[in-house]
Amino acid sequence: MLSTVREIGVRKALRFAAEVPILATFNRLAYPPLRSMFLRRLGARIGEETILHDVRFFNWYRGGFATLDLGRRCFIGSECLLDLAAGIHFEDHVTLAERVLILTHVNVGYDDHPLQ
Repeated sequence: MLSTVREIGVRKALRFAAEVPILATFNRLAYPPLRSMFLRRLGARIGEETILHDVRFFNWYRGGFATLDLGRRCFIGSECLLDLAAGIHFEDHVTLAERVLILTHVNVGYDDHPLQ
């Protein structure tokens, strides 16, 4: 664990630890308008009438929710996984079916990782 903290830095590690309860709260919100309101409070731009089902986020400690920009009347299906390491911008009327994965980076975060 210490090697991970050394590699990503103390600041990112602390940010990750602090935001875990935030995501746990988001995941408990079952009503899509509440999910949108919650993400807006965290800095995301969510258009009117956008529906967020059981969406999951990762790497949010890197860029934060301000990197999420969803247009009006978008639909994000259940079990979609959105990578917030860099920005995600959807125009109006974008639909993601269930279990879609959106990656925004190629660096997996560890110098010795086999994917590097």
